[in-house]
Order: sequence, then C-alpha cells, then structure tokens
Amino acid sequence: MVTVAGGDPLPFVHDGGDLLVELPRALAAGESIDLAFAIGGDVLFHPGNDSYWEMGTGAWLPLPNRSELMAATYHALVKVKKPFIPFSCGQTVRRWDEGELSCAEFREELPIQIPVILAGSYTTTSEERNGVTVRVSAYAIAKPRAAKQLVDIAFTLMDFYRTFLGDYPFKELNIIEINSYGFGQAPAGIIFITKEAFSPVLEEESRLFSEGINARVAHELAHAWWGHVAKLGAPEDQWLSESMAQYYSAYALGKLRGPRWFDQGVKEWKTRVNTLKDHGTVYSANYLSGDSGAEDRAALLYGKGPLVLHALRLQLGDQVFFTILKSFLKSFHFKPAETRHFIGLTGFVTKQDYSDFFNRYLLGTEWPKT
Repeated sequence: MVTVAGGDPLPFVHDGGDLLVELPRALAAGESIDLAFAIGGDVLFHPGNDSYWEMGTGAWLPLPNRSELMAATYHALVKVKKPFIPFSCGQTVRRWDEGELSCAEFREELPIQIPVILAGSYTTTSEERNGVTVRVSAYAIAKPRAAKQLVDIAFTLMDFYRTFLGDYPFKELNIIEINSYGFGQAPAGIIFITKEAFSPVLEEESRLFSEGINARVAHELAHAWWGHVAKLGAPEDQWLSESMAQYYSAYALGKLRGPRWFDQGVKEWKTRVNTLKDHGTVYSANYLSGDSGAEDRAALLYGKGPLVLHALRLQLGDQVFFTILKSFLKSFHFKPAETRHFIGLTGFVTKQDYSDFFNRYLLGTEWPKT
C-alpha cells in the first residue's frame, strides 16, 4: 500500500521491479511530497537456509533506476525473533528486548544510498577509538581471536586512510561475517565479508579464498570514501568507486606491510587483464554483455582501472596525484561524483590538459605504461 503520509491510499502499479505511483495532484517545480509504503510478503531470504537473512534494498525500499538520484538520511526500528539480532546502516542508537523479539534502532544523519538490513545468529566484539566504534560480528559461534584481529586491522586502515582521504565518515563500522566464501560488500557503515576472514586455522576450502583477506578489508573500507563520500554517479562512473578502492587497498598494504604488497597488487591487475585486449573501456565496463561480459567488466574495473590510476600517479608524482584525489573527495562530499569532474580537476590542479590521457586510457582501449 502507498499513501501520502497520513493520508488515503494512492493508486500504484508494481511490476518487474518498477513502481509507478499516481500522486493526488501535480507537483510544482522544486516541491516535495512524503510517501509512506506498507510492504508485506516473503522478503526475508535465508541464503542456503542459514541462520541469518538479509533484506536486499530492492525488496523493501523503492529505489530510483539510477542510484545517483538517491541520497537520504536514514532511521530504522528493526524487531526480529530471537535468537537472531538485527544490524543495519547508521549508528546503533539502542538495543532492547520485547518478549521474544530482539530490537534495535539505527539512525544516519548523512545522506546515504541503498541501506540494508540483516539479522541472524551472531556474537559481536566491539571497540571504540577516537570517536569511532568498530563492531565485528561472527556468525553462529564466537570467534574472539579473529574478531579482535579484524578490529585492529580496521582501525589501522582507518588511521592510514585518514592522511589521504580524511576521517572515517561514519560513527560506526560493522564488520559482519557472511556464511559463504570469496567476496566482500560495503553498504554505508558496514562491511559484509565471508567466513575465511574469521578462520585463524584455515580448512582447505578457506585457504582457497584466504589470500588477500587484508586487501579485501582494505578495499571494502576504502568504499566509505570512494562510493559513499564521493557517491556513485551514473553507471559509467563506477570506476571512481571500484578502481579507486582497488588502488587504495594495494597502496595501503604497500605502506603498512612493505612495498612487495603493492607490487603484488600491480602484478595481479596485469594478470587479470591478460585476456582482455580491447574488449571495452573502463568507462563503459557496466554496459558490456555477451558470454564474457561479466568477466571483462571485472577486469576493466578491478584491473585496468587501477593500472590507469597508477600510470597517472607515475606521471604526476605522489604529492600532486594524492592532492587531486583528496581534493576530489572534498569537492564531492556526499555528492554524486562524475568522471568529467575528475578529468577537469586533474587539469585544474596540474595546470595541464590531461584530456588526451583519459581519452586514450580510461575512455578508450589503449593501455598505459606502468
């Protein structure tokens, strides 16, 4: 059901993931209206019938087709049946019990995109430093050693990124174990990371995915700035999120753990794009299709994109390169970030025209020297 908040139901059509609502009257230019949505049905998906569920945003929150059109403060009251406990974006205002229900309130005053809600059987380790709380929640059974290691990794990376990116933008970071292998995701103030990150003594299957856990945490944490501070613009601007996070992850590990870690990152990017040749551009990665579309997209955003950034850094030098990136974040603080703005800022800071560089390597199919 859709209503004007506090009013009568409105006619609507919900089909194929699209929602069309008939408003009671035409709105004037710049006028806003508050709509209330009451949603029911089977929206609590249990992956593999595990003891947790996640409400993917499209299942409960109407979204625009273009994510850059959404930026909203967030307030949620979540009540779930015990022994599950709820998690969501934003600062945890309070937790309480109501009989057989475990309840929590979340609030985020910064404009965010695509909030998520998850609940499950978790044990949480929490620590606060310098005004930021990091919570690590292990699935099913307590894993205190692994949780403490992840807390320390998160704070170490925050301290490192502060110099290059500014303060961590949220009051909390929730690192939540997902009972699967081989991936991470980063909604606002959250890192979902799979179970090999919680395995101090790795079984054989965990070992297959464990290489690069620190890099994966560093990548997902970098999305707090590249993806949430400088928000995703149109689909062609996603390199500003994924390629940037990939580059900062390798750079952070290279500085914190030794140069070979960065060199290994560059080697992996080059290996990833070995079969790519001229299949698309970084800028058009999200528009690829066909049998190899998904593979080529990943190679462009996570391989060639970081290599283009590295080539630019080699040309500009560290001081100018990182000045451009930090200035870009300040210029697009919780605003949609676009490729054309990044190209323009590069020219403004360097007092040189870098259009040819970006036309050849980012917008085109040529390969930079790295």
